[in-house]
Amino acid sequence: MTAPLARGAALAGWIARRGRPGSWTAAGGTAQPVRLVPSRPDTVVGFGETQVLSATARFKMLVADAPSVAKGDGLTFEGTLYVVQSARTDDPERLVWTLDCAPA
Repeated sequence: MTAPLARGAALAGWIARRGRPGSWTAAGGTAQPVRLVPSRPDTVVGFGETQVLSATARFKMLVADAPSVAKGDGLTFEGTLYVVQSARTDDPERLVWTLDCAPA
């Protein structure tokens, strides 16, 4: 197995083990079950001399579970609905989404 494939398999295994149940809903679609690994870093946004603390949520999710995530899609996690603000794949193999979300 090549190094990139091994890393991709490790990421998929990590999400399978660490992920918790949630759902993804594409705009206008129906909810699909997914596994999510949450982190909730608050973001400090500068506005001139003022700084604003913004509550955010970030999730990792396998691309195979939701191949077409887009801004505006919904995630439900532990009974809370979130709206996807941005979706990107940080890993070179594009196997894992990193989703920046805000509470709906």
